[in-house]
Amino acid sequence: MDQPKESAQSPAHRLPDAVDSVRVLAVVILGVVGLMAAAPKALWAQVAAVEVPFLLGPLLYVFGLRLAPGPSLGVRLPGARTLVLVVLASLSSMWLLNGLVIVQEWLLVRAGHGRYVEHVHQQLEKPIIEVLLRQPGTAFALFSLAPALCEEFLFRGVVFRGFVRSFTPARGVLYTALLFAAVHVEPLKMLPMFALGLFFAALALWTRSIWSSVIAHAANNAAVLFVAKLSHDLSAPVGEEGPWSVYVLSAAVFVPAMALLWGDYREAESR
Repeated sequence: MDQPKESAQSPAHRLPDAVDSVRVLAVVILGVVGLMAAAPKALWAQVAAVEVPFLLGPLLYVFGLRLAPGPSLGVRLPGARTLVLVVLASLSSMWLLNGLVIVQEWLLVRAGHGRYVEHVHQQLEKPIIEVLLRQPGTAFALFSLAPALCEEFLFRGVVFRGFVRSFTPARGVLYTALLFAAVHVEPLKMLPMFALGLFFAALALWTRSIWSSVIAHAANNAAVLFVAKLSHDLSAPVGEEGPWSVYVLSAAVFVPAMALLWGDYREAESR
C-alpha cells in the first residue's frame, strides 16, 4: 500500500482511516437512496442515481474534510510495465470468473433452483440487451465505463485505503470485497462480485493505483456486454463452458501476471 509518511503530508491534510471509510459509505448510501427515490424510471436515470453518489461522495468527502487527495484516492498513474501486467491479468481473469459462475449455477440447478437462475438472468440481461441493441455506445458508457470509474473511486478509494491504514492490507482487501458484493444485492451475483472485489482490491494495493482496478473493472464489464451481444446475435449462449484448455491458458497467464505485480509490490515495500 502506498502510504506516504505522515510527516510528508501538509499539516492541513491527513490520511483516511476506518472511521472515514464508514462515514463515506454512510454519505454514499444516503445519496443513493435519495436519488433513487427522486430519479425518473428511465434506465439511464436509475444508473446515474447509483453511480453518481459513488463517485461524488468520496471526492466531496476528501476535499471537504481536507484529506490528502493523492494517498486517499490512490490516483497516481501506474508505469508501463504495471499497465501491461494489469491488462494481462484482467483479460485472463474473465474466463476464470466465467468458470466460477458456471460452477455456482450448476450447483444451484442441482439443488433445484434452476428456475431462479433463469429468472435472474432474464431480469438482469433484458434491459441491458435492449440498450445494447439500440445504442451500443450508450450501453458501453452506462454499463462499463461509469460503473468502473464510480464504483472503484468508492470501494478502492477512500474506503479501501481507510481500512488498510486502520487494520491490515489483507483485511482492507477482504472488507471492501464483502462490501462490493453486498451492494450488488442480487444473491446470484454476490459470489462472483466477491471474487472480483478481491481481484480489484489486490490490483489497487499492489500497483498503488486506483486506475489499475478501474481498467480491470471496465474490461470485465465490457466483456459481459460483448458476450451478451454475441449470445443475442447467435441466438445461443456464448461462453457457457468452453474447452478446459482455455481455463488452463487463462490460469497460465493470470497467475504469473499477479505474481509479478505482487513481487513488484513487495520490492517497493522493502525499500
